[in-house]
Amino acid sequence: MQRGDCHFCHQPVTSAATAAWPVTGWEAERQQGGANRIIARERVKDGRIAHAACAELAAKLARQGISESQETLI
Repeated sequence: MQRGDCHFCHQPVTSAATAAWPVTGWEAERQQGGANRIIARERVKDGRIAHAACAELAAKLARQGISESQETLI
């Protein structure tokens, strides 16, 4: 079943794929390290959905300073 088109690659996100949605909330530090926790996490209700892998790649490229419109050799 198709859940929508990926915000990043524009291909269908099916129920078989691991999906990602934008969220809001407050990020709380963890003294022990590891992933921080999100307090009062809520999905942004604007209809956006993405493949989790596409969202991870977009975040990685953004950390490297590569914009969405730039082509890479990665």
